[in-house]
Amino acid sequence: MPYITVNGSRLGLAGGTSLTDIGGSALSVAMPDDQTTLSYTIVSAGDGGALQNALPEVEIEIRAFEASVGFVNGVDVFPDDGRYTTHIGQVDWGQGLSSTVLQFQADNGFQSDNLFFVLAGDPFPGFSTLNIDAFVASIISVSAASGAYGPGQPIDLSEAPNTFIRDLPAEFLPRELTGGAAGELMEGGVADDFIDGGAGNDTLRGLDGADTLIGGAGDDLIEGGATAADLRDVVYGGDGDDIIDGGYGNDELRGDAGNDDIAGGFGADTVIGGTGDDTLTGSAFGDEIFGGDGFDFINGGFGSDRVNGGVGGDRFFHLGIADHGNDWIQDYDASQGDVLVYGGSATRSQFQVNVTTTPTAGADGVQEAFVIYRPTGQILWALVDGDGQDAINLSLGGQVFDLTV
Repeated sequence: MPYITVNGSRLGLAGGTSLTDIGGSALSVAMPDDQTTLSYTIVSAGDGGALQNALPEVEIEIRAFEASVGFVNGVDVFPDDGRYTTHIGQVDWGQGLSSTVLQFQADNGFQSDNLFFVLAGDPFPGFSTLNIDAFVASIISVSAASGAYGPGQPIDLSEAPNTFIRDLPAEFLPRELTGGAAGELMEGGVADDFIDGGAGNDTLRGLDGADTLIGGAGDDLIEGGATAADLRDVVYGGDGDDIIDGGYGNDELRGDAGNDDIAGGFGADTVIGGTGDDTLTGSAFGDEIFGGDGFDFINGGFGSDRVNGGVGGDRFFHLGIADHGNDWIQDYDASQGDVLVYGGSATRSQFQVNVTTTPTAGADGVQEAFVIYRPTGQILWALVDGDGQDAINLSLGGQVFDLTV
């Protein structure tokens, strides 16, 4: 895996044009072997002037384990930490010279920090206090890049001028870890890791990247990743009562055997309880949740979720606020003991059930049942084939009411 360093220039400006300091800078990016490119879309046009605010502001798409700018204390830029805005454009300057330029710009209201990296074309001169004014004066035009370096095109960082490539440092390499019988703490890194806890009550942390985490036997604590650089993780709890948190990314989380506690985290996740009495939470965004065998407690979380309780009397929770969304329950069955649980304060008279046919939702000829909170008109639950139920049970403050009565 390559670790790419693109050398560039740093200009400190006051008032947009007055030079306060000058020096070098470096863009360092850790990338997979098969993807050393970035692409971008334009967010807003630049003003076409010189240096500050001249180039179009862009949003970068890149598969990078880490990317930072600076020589000593790097500042994350992919994903960024909010300090810099990113700009890409074409600069035509002096005697027919032309450069495609990547710029990071930070502005504290008094002084701006401008980092320039040439992606293609003629390298910028080595800036100094003696030649910077002449360079600015030589600029003929500043515009959006086009052709091979235009929006949406793959731009290979490894081909940029003033670029050095070396092997990826060890902390960026994928890790394959296997535990033993004792309870262990095992952590991945920023790459795509494989961690198998084995027997014992283990703690597994995938951190960033697209990881595969296997708890194995024992009561395990498994965490996918806690930053936006975390990608899609696949987690198997294994035997035992496991606690699983997917973190960021669109994860697939399986509790397997045991009474598991699973939270999807930030992403559109697939949560599968398996056998046992599980507590399943989708958390943010629209998730798919499958309870499996057992008496499960299912909380779709924020977003509109698709839920399947599985075999056993399950409880389907709604917080009672608009952001919780409306959850589609695919297999509600009162005869198995399924109950809807409302998390707010309400009375039976504030709920009603409407029925209508939703094409392709369920069996032909059986209507869906929509449980509505009357004060706001919000649909809380949609029960696929719900009109075929003899009862629709709703729990309010610990008391159960049949909404069909």
